[in-house]
Amino acid sequence: MKINKEKIIIITMIIAIFIGIFNSINSWLKLKDNEYKNELLENRIATTEKLSAEANQKYFIVCKILPLLKFLSETNDTDIIEIQKEYLNNYDLDISIYLFDNKGNLVTTAPKKAPNQWLMKNLFPILIERNLNKVSEGSRQLDKKIEITFGYGKNLLSIRDN
Repeated sequence: MKINKEKIIIITMIIAIFIGIFNSINSWLKLKDNEYKNELLENRIATTEKLSAEANQKYFIVCKILPLLKFLSETNDTDIIEIQKEYLNNYDLDISIYLFDNKGNLVTTAPKKAPNQWLMKNLFPILIERNLNKVSEGSRQLDKKIEITFGYGKNLLSIRDN
């Protein structure tokens, strides 16, 4: 049985095509597997963060609230309404954001008609006050309202400490 040169070339080409198809399918399957693993990992991280935030308030404050405060203090042209909506959608956290200028005047709030605006307008200047006499005077004026708003046991001094 004599195999000619042309048959060997055709068989080699067919084998090479099948090997190429096999490698292509294998690479595509590995790519899909890696995409699935990455998506699964991202979902695990998000779920872990959410569970950690619900279980450990300090973790949530350090990882989510403090970066927000830093971001708000460093940038002036942020849309705080969008930030408030993002925290509501992503973390089920209904927050009110109050932005003040350097003089202690309330500039804007999110939502637009945020609750306790009167308290926040009067609280912020006292929080940044250095004169202890003014702080004690503000404490007498605001402690009852602070306790109603922030919860039992909260007063001006505890808020200043935190």
